[in-house]
Amino acid sequence: MVAIVYQTNKKTGVTYAYESVSYWDKDKQQSRARRKCIGKLDPETRQIISTIKRKMVVSKETKRGPVPIVKEARSFYGATYLFDRIGEDTNVIGDLKNCFPDNYQQILSLAYYLIMEDKNPLSRFPRWAAIHRHPFGEIISSQRSSELFASISEEAKQKFFRLQGKRRVEKEYLAYDSTSISSYSKCLRQVRYGKNKEHDPLPQINLSLLFGQQSRLPFYYRKLAGNIPDVKTLKKLLDDMNTLGYKKFKVVLDRGFFSTNNINNLYKNHMKFLVGAKLSLKLVKTHLDSVRDKMRNWPYYSQAHQLYTYSLPITWDYIQTRPYKKDTVKEKRRMYLHFYFSPERALENETAFNNRMAELQKELESGQRHPDHEKLYAKYFDIKTTPVRGVKVTAKEEAMAEAKRNYGYFALVSNEIKDAIEALEIYRNKDLVEKAFGNLKERLNQRRVAVSSEKSLDGKIFVQFIALIFLSYITRQMQENNLFKTYTMQEVLDELDVIECFEVPGRQLQVGETTKRQRELYSQLGVTPPASLQ
Repeated sequence: MVAIVYQTNKKTGVTYAYESVSYWDKDKQQSRARRKCIGKLDPETRQIISTIKRKMVVSKETKRGPVPIVKEARSFYGATYLFDRIGEDTNVIGDLKNCFPDNYQQILSLAYYLIMEDKNPLSRFPRWAAIHRHPFGEIISSQRSSELFASISEEAKQKFFRLQGKRRVEKEYLAYDSTSISSYSKCLRQVRYGKNKEHDPLPQINLSLLFGQQSRLPFYYRKLAGNIPDVKTLKKLLDDMNTLGYKKFKVVLDRGFFSTNNINNLYKNHMKFLVGAKLSLKLVKTHLDSVRDKMRNWPYYSQAHQLYTYSLPITWDYIQTRPYKKDTVKEKRRMYLHFYFSPERALENETAFNNRMAELQKELESGQRHPDHEKLYAKYFDIKTTPVRGVKVTAKEEAMAEAKRNYGYFALVSNEIKDAIEALEIYRNKDLVEKAFGNLKERLNQRRVAVSSEKSLDGKIFVQFIALIFLSYITRQMQENNLFKTYTMQEVLDELDVIECFEVPGRQLQVGETTKRQRELYSQLGVTPPASLQ
């Protein structure tokens, strides 16, 4: 059944007309509707004014290929050429053009600038654009960039996530984590005080990110309030993935996301998972005590990873409350528990602990007690004071032994991966998310939020996310070819950036000379050198 539905935008007052088509959702067993915007309502004539024609910017006669050269110019081209080829290989350019047909070139140009001009503000974009060949080909002022950020709609972003995600979901494990971005702004609704890994005292917003483990490329992110802890974000992630059309995917989470509710939700949504588990959990502690001595024997040692491993199948007590049926489902679900013991990590932890205990004892014996250390004094030392002998400090050996008991041990749980080494290798790849957060904050200048409106913030984060895809691709290629032993990423980009191109109307783009070193770098980055265009 087809119907016309009208909806008014409360901010602008514009009424839009939507074509609504009803259909039956077999999975949810309920009637649903698909809506398509067909125009806006004229307030005087009450006629529907079509908005579809605005998107038809490319005629059927338009041929694919480079933008025609209309003036003579000499520009730096080597690095932006690299980005163009990466954009084609990852389909980022095609997907952006599909989702943002009117301004995808501006988005790409700003992303290229963010990659090349490490930590520089966007106000310097005109200077960079004047000497570089880039997709938009023109200067974007600070005001225009702000307008561009505000024009990036949530609908278009979600479409981009769907297109990019189809290439990774269900084909590989997805690493999920979050970070915080501090802000001085009082105008952003999601800025809140919360805990962060850097102990920054400023209010913040949180940003969660999904990465493909094999492709090592990001394809989805979400902005949320700064006071939301990691453990509470997983359910919303599952809902978002369902909305994007991904009903089954595999996810890797650190132990900050481990909770009974989260594990039950993963089972409920039929997700495959690999999650870090705290040793203090009763489920983990009981099984570790039973294998602690056995697993540190030679048959369980991995020379390649320099640690001991032990796996055992266990069961999870699954609970699902069903309000619609007014009952509770309780079942046993299969799970694999993987234990690891690293002698090197145990030694490091014990050395640090011993140094800490020595400092505490010195404070006690010298009478220079620190107020923040009182709990530690009481936990690890017996302190007696006599008129003759003064202060006598005795270590509580049992308390110290208990503190060191689990040094070097860690645990992972999965409902799919049976092998401990396979689980470890997949989990360790999760650090690519941490490195991505480092790129966002340091290289892409997102350590502090520097915008004052929600729309501008959302748009700027999206452009930075696009830049992050390119950075992640380059990082992957440099790691696979051991380039980080010789170069930093900036050195690679600088080496390629000096290659020039010469534009002459009516002629093919002319690319300047390239050295053997530059051609080798292109090849190692998975790109055909531009010399082939000559």
